[in-house]
Amino acid sequence: MRFSPTTWSVLFPLALPFAAVAAEPEAPAAAAPIEELRFSVADLDRTVSPRQDFVKFAAGGWLATAKIPDDQFRWTSFNALERANSEKVHAVLEAAAADTAAAPNSPTRRAGLFYAMALDTAAIEAAGLAPIADELAALAVVDSPEALARAVGRLRRIGVGALGSPSVRPDARASDRNTFYLTQGGLGLPNRDYYTEESFAEKRAAYVAHVRTMLELLGDDPATAQAGAEAVLELETALARASKRPVELRDPVSNYNRRTLAEL
Repeated sequence: MRFSPTTWSVLFPLALPFAAVAAEPEAPAAAAPIEELRFSVADLDRTVSPRQDFVKFAAGGWLATAKIPDDQFRWTSFNALERANSEKVHAVLEAAAADTAAAPNSPTRRAGLFYAMALDTAAIEAAGLAPIADELAALAVVDSPEALARAVGRLRRIGVGALGSPSVRPDARASDRNTFYLTQGGLGLPNRDYYTEESFAEKRAAYVAHVRTMLELLGDDPATAQAGAEAVLELETALARASKRPVELRDPVSNYNRRTLAEL
């Protein structure tokens, strides 16, 4: 099965393992207790006046004791909160998977089965691409801008991001109304500079190798996969050159561009 570079740009989020229905596994071991995170006055540094250095006053105590985990390149209290929350969700799912007495079709039973399916890598490998065969077939016939737009809409309806990033939120200049926002997207690498700066040449080469591997897993022969991967980089580079850098995206004035539907 072959895919055009444009199709790959919307296909990439789908090229991930999908869970297949499998038999219930053995109950997992109980999770370790999770440390509770909450606001503490110990996080303050009362030796500093908030009028002189509010950041140090509000977080100086935390900054003096916090350590960056070995597997992280940055660490904030929000990172700690996110990790603690993920550990709580993990514990809930482990308990649900172990609760064989839960009523059939109950939220606990459904969550436990879904979690167990995601961990059943043998069944996932055996299923291959079958669980997403219909989506792959729909993408393989994209042959026009109109068809691409329909494909992107189909993907978004099933929770797969593609190309731009649409959202609805309060209008930045009139908070009493909601507005449809459309922001840039469609890049596999983090931002514009990864495609345009020489310092990221090795990253681009590694990205092409990764895309080639993914295309081979989707059925392309090595030569076709290599050509497709290079075309993907070319297409995404064009998108990147039309994208703003992260610092430019922080300017609320230049990023507010109201358009009528016809203008859009």
